[in-house]
Amino acid sequence: MKRFREDHEESRDNLERWLLTYSDMITLLLALFIILYGMSTIDHRKVEAMSHGLQKALHNEVEKKIQEGEKMTIDQPAAGAKAPEHGGIMVELSNGFIEAYTALDAYIREKELQDKLDVMRDKNKVIITLKSDTTFGPNSAALVEGCEENVKNIAAVLAKVYDKVGKITVSGHTADTKNPAEENAAWILSANRALTVLEVLTDGGTPAEKLSIEGYSHYRPAATNDTPEGRAINRRVEITIT
Repeated sequence: MKRFREDHEESRDNLERWLLTYSDMITLLLALFIILYGMSTIDHRKVEAMSHGLQKALHNEVEKKIQEGEKMTIDQPAAGAKAPEHGGIMVELSNGFIEAYTALDAYIREKELQDKLDVMRDKNKVIITLKSDTTFGPNSAALVEGCEENVKNIAAVLAKVYDKVGKITVSGHTADTKNPAEENAAWILSANRALTVLEVLTDGGTPAEKLSIEGYSHYRPAATNDTPEGRAINRRVEITIT
């Protein structure tokens, strides 16, 4: 009887040995799948680097065509909005922007007006900045002597490219003096300075149909309001061509 029991237990052990082999095989397969998954995991840094490279190449191609004076159309989705079905808002980069920028930059350099005027091109717009501390009197919307000629020269350039641009916006800005009593006055001053520049532009030959004014008070600073230099930068009028 004892011999039968021993033989029975030994037979059962032999039957269950396949479980060890099976478990070993499952373990090896699991390890293999983990290795394969690890090998196929996307390297986000490499993908990001490739994306930046493509964007840089595209940007350089656009800049090249702009410098050549060629009109180019690209897809650009609206910020914060769902892209339309066929690829986004169509933004046209035309040689009108280049013509305006080049003429204004040359005028500023020729007349050495860097302390009064500044011009920059940003993507699909040109921004002309009139530095208020040298364009207007303190707390005044009247142009100081000699500045009207500068604005009329800007108007002459805008008149030449008027048909090639979509909109010309004149926006007034003030510094934040941290004085609540001056809040309403800052709104009025920013709007009146923009209106003054717009009137000179129209007198200088810029058609009014595409012109508009905006007054931002001190709510769109270009620099800190904690220093006199920063407040001087914030007191400005900008002419934006889009």
